[in-house]
Amino acid sequence: MATGVIRTLLYRYVARYRGMALLSLGLILVVAVSRMAPAYILKVAVDRFIGHGDLRGLSLAALLYLFFICLEYGCVYLQVYVTQLFGQSIIREMRLETFTHLLRLPVPYFDNTPLGKNLHYVTSDMENINEFITSGIVTSVGDIITITGILAVMVYLNMSLTAVVMLFFLILVPVVDIFRRRFRSAYRQTRESVSEMNAFMGESLAGIYVSRAFDRKEAEIAGFRRKNEHYRTAFKRVILYMSLYFPFVESIGILSILAILLSSGYMLSLGMVTFGTIVAFIEYSHRLYNPIRDLSEKYNIYQNAHSSLEKLHALHVTEAEESMGGTFTTDVRGDIELRDVWLSYGGDGLYALKGISLRIREGEKLGIVGLTGSGKTSLINLLLGFYLPSRGEIRIGGRPLSEYSLESIRKAFGVVSQDVYIFPRTIRENLFTAGEAIHPRIDRLIRAFSDEGADKVIADEGRNLSEGEKQLIAIGRMIAYRPRYIVLDEATSRIDRYLEEEVRGIIEDEFRAATCLVIAHRISTMVGMDRIIVIHNGELAEEGSHAELLEKKGVYHHLYNIYRSGGYV
Repeated sequence: MATGVIRTLLYRYVARYRGMALLSLGLILVVAVSRMAPAYILKVAVDRFIGHGDLRGLSLAALLYLFFICLEYGCVYLQVYVTQLFGQSIIREMRLETFTHLLRLPVPYFDNTPLGKNLHYVTSDMENINEFITSGIVTSVGDIITITGILAVMVYLNMSLTAVVMLFFLILVPVVDIFRRRFRSAYRQTRESVSEMNAFMGESLAGIYVSRAFDRKEAEIAGFRRKNEHYRTAFKRVILYMSLYFPFVESIGILSILAILLSSGYMLSLGMVTFGTIVAFIEYSHRLYNPIRDLSEKYNIYQNAHSSLEKLHALHVTEAEESMGGTFTTDVRGDIELRDVWLSYGGDGLYALKGISLRIREGEKLGIVGLTGSGKTSLINLLLGFYLPSRGEIRIGGRPLSEYSLESIRKAFGVVSQDVYIFPRTIRENLFTAGEAIHPRIDRLIRAFSDEGADKVIADEGRNLSEGEKQLIAIGRMIAYRPRYIVLDEATSRIDRYLEEEVRGIIEDEFRAATCLVIAHRISTMVGMDRIIVIHNGELAEEGSHAELLEKKGVYHHLYNIYRSGGYV
């Protein structure tokens, strides 16, 4: 499943930093040779120098031994540095590409994916892949080279003793394979459990004010305790396999050395082997099982990375939002027409909008009313291209909406929604004006609640702002955007009446020719509309002017009476 991502990793990212990759591999070769040389030097020292009392030769062998030890540690230092730099360079590119892809995904993806899971992609999953690159691939190559080199030297020194070592080596291989399959299953469960736990924690912390207000602390703790226990149970399997695996490998290594001693004693009596060869074989046996243990540990790293690569693969094959739009990028202008439009969010046969047919004339001020959940916001979501109609067609300027690029659609529409999100940055940055001067009337609105003006720094989730202040910033953002179509979804519901009148005046002055779609519960807002449509249970129930709809004594008249009795007129 992760094949596509692995290919991308190898052919695209590694190719960009192939110089560092080749340097790291070269250093690995030097390290492998440096690790194999000391054991052979010991053999020569025992057989040629110690046995003959050659102090000069022994001194030379000691210096050579020290040289290879120093060479090994020096090259290990360089290799670790280059490999870490190589891994971080790749992860930087992957993390940026993943974040960019997340921003390009369609809105329905975020409806079905917890925030914590998306954060996991660019944090924990990237760390797993980085560990795989720096401590997995490169060191595994070094371990394989070391194992191959040691076996080759053993064969050269003594075929019989090599056969003894290989006997235990062959016993170890199928056991490692059995444990590998167990580790793979166990690690997949742990990754799924930790992802669920992180998602739950992210959601709980994001809703901390709601939890406090409704005294939900204990319930949230209980929910997290269950997720935490699921992770602990899953990881216990990993611990069980690790506690069995590593002692088993260690025991095989000890038995191998014992077998070498027993076999070499018999061979030594027959003159088939020298003392130096026995010493070299014991040393090589130690060095042979170390990389085997390392490879088993690297397999755990591989499992983590494989799980993360699978998730990233699933993310990257999710179609980006840009690919859902057309290529027509000329300014979006003209009448908006909906032809028998239906919308289902879940594809489960439940429709938020049912057969809406409507023409909105360019420059028209259209009021949209309806009970909560009737489909008013769903209509706006379709116009902005956040969702695609399940059936029917939307046209702007006589051209199907699907032919426009999403970028050109979004540039044409300015939206102030009932749920305002303010970034934890300055007000100026939230207006998206970059280096441009702020409109004097927008600046006056901001200074109504901020002594610092546009340079006021907003806390996380806008905690140092009231809901009305957030709406003022959102309205300023829309005005600065200079759209051709304005969408006001309960845009002034939290603003004081005297400021609301000023906001209306600014919008009327600045956007006289704009097409304006207004969703509001205050009927007084609807009185000034050119036309009003009533959405009821996802259907277009009525349309007309304020007076015409009251005369019909239908749904609008009923809503008027409800709002008037509640003081919203």
